[in-house]
Amino acid sequence: MPGKWRYPEQNITVMLDKRVDHSMQPTRKNIIRELRELAKDAQPGDRRVFYFAGHCYQIINRNEEDGLDEALLTHGHNGEPFDAQGRLLDPDNMPPDDPDRKKLEGLIIDNELRDILVDHLPPGVTLVAVFDTCHSGTLLGTLIPPSLVK
Repeated sequence: MPGKWRYPEQNITVMLDKRVDHSMQPTRKNIIRELRELAKDAQPGDRRVFYFAGHCYQIINRNEEDGLDEALLTHGHNGEPFDAQGRLLDPDNMPPDDPDRKKLEGLIIDNELRDILVDHLPPGVTLVAVFDTCHSGTLLGTLIPPSLVK
């Protein structure tokens, strides 16, 4: 609703799986490009909104407090991030030639998402991020800016 919320139509980007224009399908590459565009040139007082409706999974990350990374599954992915036995993928313990490694290519990991979308925003920018997906509770991590952590 551009009129109600005063977002000019040219500032709204919609990506859909079935887009004829492949540059606007929600692939990993395209989503990252548009996330960078959303965060670019943000100034104090600006409002930015990101909405994602889709699939989110977890993969093993022993460096995280809960032992897991959350990850968006993008259009054109190479399969859900499970091995043949149905276990979560463990990127640190997969041989380089493991065929399941290709499944990691269609993911956007929580740390990467936060780096692109949150960490470089200047103070005073409002970001509303809505994730209509499973495992989304910590997709952007703690929302305390690193500059405020003592």
